[in-house]
Amino acid sequence: MPMCNRWFIFTAFVAIIVAILLIIAAYSSAQRRATIVKLQLVIIAESLLFLGANFVWKQLVDVLDPTKSKSNGSICDFIFLLWRAVVFLFLVLAQCSIILGEFIIGNEPYWLVFLSYVCLGTFVILISVLMPVLTIEFCINGVLGSGRPLRQVNQFMKVTGVILITILLTYSGVETAAEGPWQKEVDIHVNKLPQSMDGFKVAQLSDIHLGPTVGQSQLRKAVDIANDFNPDLVVITGDLVDSNVDSLKTVIEPIKYLKSKHGIYFVTGNHEYHTGDVDNWFVHLKSLGISPLHNDRVEIHNQDNPDDWFYLAGIDDKFANDIKYTGHGMDLDKTLENTDYNHAIILLAHQPKAAYTALESQYDVSLVLSGHTHAGHILPFMLGVYLMNPYFAGLYQHSDNSYVYVSSGTYYWGMPMRLASTPEVTYITLKAA
Repeated sequence: MPMCNRWFIFTAFVAIIVAILLIIAAYSSAQRRATIVKLQLVIIAESLLFLGANFVWKQLVDVLDPTKSKSNGSICDFIFLLWRAVVFLFLVLAQCSIILGEFIIGNEPYWLVFLSYVCLGTFVILISVLMPVLTIEFCINGVLGSGRPLRQVNQFMKVTGVILITILLTYSGVETAAEGPWQKEVDIHVNKLPQSMDGFKVAQLSDIHLGPTVGQSQLRKAVDIANDFNPDLVVITGDLVDSNVDSLKTVIEPIKYLKSKHGIYFVTGNHEYHTGDVDNWFVHLKSLGISPLHNDRVEIHNQDNPDDWFYLAGIDDKFANDIKYTGHGMDLDKTLENTDYNHAIILLAHQPKAAYTALESQYDVSLVLSGHTHAGHILPFMLGVYLMNPYFAGLYQHSDNSYVYVSSGTYYWGMPMRLASTPEVTYITLKAA
């Protein structure tokens, strides 16, 4: 059967499974629906990994097969068999990473899970290196003429070059992530902020992703960095956890050591809804001194002058609307109705798309603190993340009187690497406009 037909059948089979799960999800409870949606995403991801693994095998193994290749770049049988084994193990680990991460979670990352996610990140980088190399190879052979076959390019040298570049990029990404979050300082002018609150300090944590590759010691490091700022207020803008309360109850303990004069506030991200355990997380976070803003707002008063204050509001992540998670969903009207126009509104919204919606709404929001994008996380994802979000990373002025700040994230999801992006704990100083 031709390869294109096999791929078509495989893709159709995956699409049918996803469609069946969609139908089941439509008639399920909120928690079960979240689990089914997560299962759909896993199936799609595993399918893409499988197709990608076939592509990588062809480009790194088949081209060097002494029984198939006629090029001078072929290598001896023993080394080739060893190379096959290495590539096979690498692809298996990458393929299994997401599934392992769902079932093996400890206080600190297990070495097998950590290694498998490193392989997943390396796999993504490898494909992004292969694509331009193959394009160049195609162009070179086109210039040489149709009578000169592709083997004119030495395959062994090509594979060696691709592997070396991938290893260097992987090492750089893992090293950057291992260094932990940077302290990023930013001053933001806030319309209607009382003059007496000029210099008010906010520490922002976002996208910590406690789970298979981010553990207790990493959370404690982020907490210490936030506390070093001696903040007046601490905010956590979503994607704090990647599993349920029972799996992470001890892992999240260090968060109770966060210090703030005016409290510590949290809003959900899309990954909280993937856990299917959001309500239990709200209860547990409250027991640790963290206040969830569930389409809600509070007033932050100047302790020396209580008449000077601003609103701190927080909305549920819009992903809850997408999956119809019962009792949850982004609701600006519920959050901001009947606010006093004379006071500044600072809104916590996980996704930049939600930030844009809020800034374009009838409500006079002065500042939105957001996250979600990870500043692209690793280089291959950057273009897609940039195009899919109205704000990518950093500070943006939406209008004369409104700003949005998008954190690049405190850690990472799954793949323990950062390439062309840096994790951060954000030190925000509010300035009276």
